[in-house]
Amino acid sequence: MLSYLVEAASTTTAQIQESELAVYRLLLYVPTEYFTKNARTRLVKRAREVDFQLVKGFVEGEKGTEHSLDQQRSALRNLITLRVFLGRVIGLVGFERISVSTDYVETCLLSSDRQQDADLGGFIVHLMTFDCEIEGLEYDAFVQSTLDLTVTCFRCAYELFTGDKKILTSLHQ
Repeated sequence: MLSYLVEAASTTTAQIQESELAVYRLLLYVPTEYFTKNARTRLVKRAREVDFQLVKGFVEGEKGTEHSLDQQRSALRNLITLRVFLGRVIGLVGFERISVSTDYVETCLLSSDRQQDADLGGFIVHLMTFDCEIEGLEYDAFVQSTLDLTVTCFRCAYELFTGDKKILTSLHQ
């Protein structure tokens, strides 16, 4: 069953499928240690792509056509799911440089290359620059999941530069 969920979440299409997002919700119930390295890499790569696409769609919706409040809350719930998933995986194994298409990176990292490495710094910038105007429980959970993931990414950055895994534990508390 786990291999089916990994396959379902690893689509390469630019279009986000609701079933794909549902798979990430299910994967939150699976211990991260159960994923193989290959599965983790594929799942993290796609989760980051979908995160960027959802944010891009949200921002474009604010500029152009108006999304209904229900659509905005649904997008926030999906972002929460992806960010909690990413936080768990990155917290366990660290941040891997993954070569990704710039279709989703261009939101934050404007580049003309077709492929580039989405690095840790660029991902942190992405996390820190998006905000929305919705109030309520979804927004509070979104902020918390974003902050948790950002702290995890900063821990990874510190570990990459110093090799020390013990410091920065106070950031999370």
